[in-house]
Amino acid sequence: MKTLIIISLIFFPSTCLYSQILVYGDSRSNENIHKEIIKKITNCNPVAVFNTGDLVFWSQSKANWKSFIDATADLRSKVPYYPVLGNHEKNLPNFIKFSIYQTMKHGIILQFRILGSLLLIQTKN
Repeated sequence: MKTLIIISLIFFPSTCLYSQILVYGDSRSNENIHKEIIKKITNCNPVAVFNTGDLVFWSQSKANWKSFIDATADLRSKVPYYPVLGNHEKNLPNFIKFSIYQTMKHGIILQFRILGSLLLIQTKN
C-alpha cells in the first residue's frame, strides 16, 4: 500500500512591505488553524483576499457555514474578500440557502482559472 503525504508550508514574513493580494484555500477542515491563518493575513493589511474554494467540509451543514463565517468575519469587515465555490460547497444552493451570500459584500467568484499568465476571475454581485 502506498501512502501519499502532502506537506504544506505557509510562510508569512515578519513584516509586510508592499500592498498585497493574498490567496489561500482549503480552509474547510480545522477551524483553529483557519482562524490563525486569518489573523496572520489580517496583520499583513492586504488590499484583497481570495479563498480558492473548499470553504466548508460539508455544504449542507449550517454549523460548517457558521464556523467559516465566524472565522472570516473580522477580515471580511476590513478587506474585500472573494470566496471561490469549490467542490465541497456543491456550487450555489446551500451558499444561498444559509444566507452566506449576503455576508459577502464584494460578491463571490464563480470561476478562478490560471491560463498561462492569464488569471480569469468571474464575480457575481
